[in-house]
Amino acid sequence: MTPRTTSSKRDLLKVLERTCTTIVPTGWQVTLRPQRTSRDTGIDAILTLAPARTPPATFAVVAKSRIEPRDIVGLLAQARAATELPLLVVAPYLGRRSQDLLVESGASYVDATRNTRINLDPLFIFTTGATTDPGREASPLRSLRGAGAARAVRALCDYRPPVTVTALAERSETPLATLWRVVELLQREALVVVRSRKGLESVDWKGLLMRWADDYSFTTSNVARPYLEPRGVPALLAKLRKRTRGYAMTGSLAVSDLLPIVASPVAMVYVTDADAVAEELKLTAVEAGANVVLAEPLSTVVFDRVRKTDGLIAAAVSQVAVDLLTGPGRAPAEAQELIAWMQANEDAWRT
Repeated sequence: MTPRTTSSKRDLLKVLERTCTTIVPTGWQVTLRPQRTSRDTGIDAILTLAPARTPPATFAVVAKSRIEPRDIVGLLAQARAATELPLLVVAPYLGRRSQDLLVESGASYVDATRNTRINLDPLFIFTTGATTDPGREASPLRSLRGAGAARAVRALCDYRPPVTVTALAERSETPLATLWRVVELLQREALVVVRSRKGLESVDWKGLLMRWADDYSFTTSNVARPYLEPRGVPALLAKLRKRTRGYAMTGSLAVSDLLPIVASPVAMVYVTDADAVAEELKLTAVEAGANVVLAEPLSTVVFDRVRKTDGLIAAAVSQVAVDLLTGPGRAPAEAQELIAWMQANEDAWRT
């Protein structure tokens, strides 16, 4: 049953019962008792999963026809005020951000596409279903793809609230309409808080970087081309130190002064014209064995708010973080180290 046919609570409870019956271990009994006072308590049913010869697992069920990440804190608070039972949320579809927030809150969940996580000793069940909502038509407002979104996300990461959306658009040279569309999306995903008079009150910049990485990739969102510097990366860096503009380093080499990590043997560099820069730097285009990647960027925001390090121009830390999150090999692990540094040194990189 798809989300288009599971809008009523009755249908959602049927989905929950059928899902549990299918996925619990053999011999377990599934009992679902609808509650008549759900409007007052937020609890729509009591679910009991009873194994043989061990205490049952009992949940208070919250059924919602549509859940945005920003709704989760409130609906769980309402239910917890009415019961001490562990909570289980059922909905037509729960996106990754909603799933993460439910897990952080200690709640289990089931959706109609078979995204499931039920966790109550002695039971742990986890299955994956759809990664996009099959009940909603695609819309650019549901995505952080594109140059406009890149510029808006960078602005939200780089500038510390409180700030009005209008002021942020002006300071970051982001079209106001584009910034508002991105802010509205991120409000639904509980990544930004906006107060009507004060504008942006808070931004979960770490969660925002992770969310951006769902729709962005260094190698596919940009035009990335592999090259060989025959004398190695140190020779490339020496050549780049003679340039005063027109490029921005990214990847682990761009933050080697901030982190005690072994920088990647491949240099990742943003440029506006890869062929022209490769000719100037005497790099050779290769299919394999590259030690340089020149990337023509999705958005010129990669050249905004750059920093100088060891005579080189490095992309902003927030840009490097998302590039590492979506990079090959050890890059995602290096991204996590960089994000930990960003959390401990927020004053050093946020304006």
